[in-house]
Amino acid sequence: RAAASVLNPRAVSHRGFYPRCWPSFLCAKATMLKHLQTTVEDLASPHPLLVLFEVSVVTALLPALGFYRHPQDPFFLRASFPWLVLAPLLCGLRYGFVHGVGSAVVLDLFIYGCYELKLGVPAFPGSLALGMLLISMLAGEFCDMWHRRLHHLSELHYHHQTLLRRFIRAYHLLSLSHDRLQRRVLGNTKSLRETMTYLRERALRVA
Repeated sequence: RAAASVLNPRAVSHRGFYPRCWPSFLCAKATMLKHLQTTVEDLASPHPLLVLFEVSVVTALLPALGFYRHPQDPFFLRASFPWLVLAPLLCGLRYGFVHGVGSAVVLDLFIYGCYELKLGVPAFPGSLALGMLLISMLAGEFCDMWHRRLHHLSELHYHHQTLLRRFIRAYHLLSLSHDRLQRRVLGNTKSLRETMTYLRERALRVA
């Protein structure tokens, strides 16, 4: 019985020699990670025309609202807050460097055109134009850096998932091999009493 208890992993699993719950735990962990897995490929990729349409709408929304509500100040230049900065900021954070800078350049050109045509712009706001360019650059660079980092974390996560699957597969194979070896050894073992009886009979036969 002592030999059987040593060779039986179920009898000593509570002592930590052979943790039978590990495969189930690893499978559950792999399933949980699979459900929580979010990579760049899983994210929705909008159509380029839809992106262009959204950037155009966001860029033209505030000037259109300004021309509708305040024709004498369509770009909110006399306001206490430069509301035009929101368009390139949102475009840069949402779609990256190119779209943010493009929105800022379009707004700057639009303001310059209204200044040349004397449409509510008495003087060209150079500081505002430069500020919109800088803010769009910073927001776009932050968005691109975040996407690059997300790509790197996605690749690292995929590598760890691959290693975890290989480890689970190897652990299952090792568990099956251990069970087969256990059954083979338990089938061939004899108790101490049977061994002593066998030796006594052999000794009597020889004598």
